[in-house]
Formats: sequence, structure tokens, C-alpha cells
Amino acid sequence: MKEPETNNNSNSTTSTTGKKRMVYSIIVAVCALLLIVATVLTVYFVTRGNREVIENPPIDSGDPPEGDNPAGPGTQEPGDDQPAGPGTQEPDEGNQPAGPGTQEPDDGNDPSEGDQPSGGEKVAFVKPVESEVCSVEYNVVYNNTSLDRWYKHKGMDFVAEVGAPVFAMADGVVKEISLESVLGNYIILEHADGITSLYRFVEPIEGLKEGDEVKQGQTIATVAEAYGTEYKDGVHLHLEMKKEGENVDPKDYIDFTFEEK
Repeated sequence: MKEPETNNNSNSTTSTTGKKRMVYSIIVAVCALLLIVATVLTVYFVTRGNREVIENPPIDSGDPPEGDNPAGPGTQEPGDDQPAGPGTQEPDEGNQPAGPGTQEPDDGNDPSEGDQPSGGEKVAFVKPVESEVCSVEYNVVYNNTSLDRWYKHKGMDFVAEVGAPVFAMADGVVKEISLESVLGNYIILEHADGITSLYRFVEPIEGLKEGDEVKQGQTIATVAEAYGTEYKDGVHLHLEMKKEGENVDPKDYIDFTFEEK
């Protein structure tokens, strides 16, 4: 009869120990939570105080220490400038008119140098031939009877006589010379601002070679007999212009009025 009593005491002791552990766990958790809250509040008030100091800096209303200039850097202490007496002249910081024999201040522009191009300016071009008669304009739907096909004409054709001089439209460098019986002889000049000009169906002048520098209006070729891909169109100069590798309308660069054929 004593064995059941021993078991009951063991169960009671185990239950009490479990409850104590639970209470200890709750106390530890509450303490940890309070510590976290205290840390958060401390950080909040510290940062808030710093922010108020930054946003509202203290104003120093006291007198400046001796030897310091209260007016700030670049100013003078009272008494440094003496008032101008009779016959004296105040220094004039403004613009004074230049008298005889005086020299105007140099503004960096030397009139003797003339107007120099500053880059990005539009280059002026002249006609490639004397003729102002245009047989086929730029970007029109063109019927090439020599090839029996239709396409957009990426150049401009000038009616001219065989042997008519062909001029460089602007200063430049000879980029390419091609002697092609099918496509037609052509010369490509490279100008400023990324512009190139192509002259097709021509006979280059003797001695002209790639890399040569040419001047505006200089004769670079003569108009050739009609041949190649446009031989049925009669004698003419085929002109193309490009900017940064893209075809452009020559009329946007040549200042004269066309007479259509």
C-alpha cells in the first residue's frame, strides 16, 4: 500500500519543477523585451537630439573675440579706409572711358585674327559645274532606263557638256578615286563637319590622287561621255552628298536656283 503514495509524490515533484521552469522562461523573456525597448528608446532620443542640433544650430550672440573681424572674410576694419580729401580721387572699380593714348582692356578677341570658325558651323558649298540645269533631283522615284528598273535617286544629276570642268564644292581631301567602267568613274572628297561629296561620270584631272588637299572651286575633273549605269540619260554629272555617312539633299547645301530640264 506504500508504493502508490511514492508515485504520487514523484508526479507532484515533477509538476512543480515544470511550472518553475515555465515561470523562469517567462521572466527571462520579459527581461529581454524590456531591454530591447530600453535600447530602442535610447537610440530614438539620442538621434532626435542630434537632429534638433543640426536643424537648429545654436546662435552665438556673444561678442566676437578680440582680433577677429566680425564683418567676415574679405572686409576691412573701420578706420582702414580714410575719407578722400579735397583733390583726391576715389578709386573707380567700374569701366572708365579710355582717354587718348590709353589702351582698352583685352577681352581675349584679337580683331586682327578675323572670324575663325568655331566648329559645328555650316560649310558653304559652290556648284560642282557651271550648269544649273538639273535633270534628276534628289530622292525622286527614278526610272533608270539603262538598267530598266525603278528606285529612289540618292543624288542629283546636272546636265553638262563633255569636257566641262568639275569643281570641288568646298575645301577638302581626296578620299577616293575609282575608275569603274560599269558604275562610272567617281571622286569622293571629304569635307569638314563629316560631309562628303561624290562626283560620278567624270574624268579625274591628271596627277590627282587620294590624299591630296583641294580648295573650293578647284578643278578636280571633267565631265565624261555618257556611259555606265546611266548612259541612256545623256551626258551629265551625278552628284551625291553625305553627312556622317547618311545621304543628304545637295540642295540643302548649294546656294543657287535649279532649272529643271
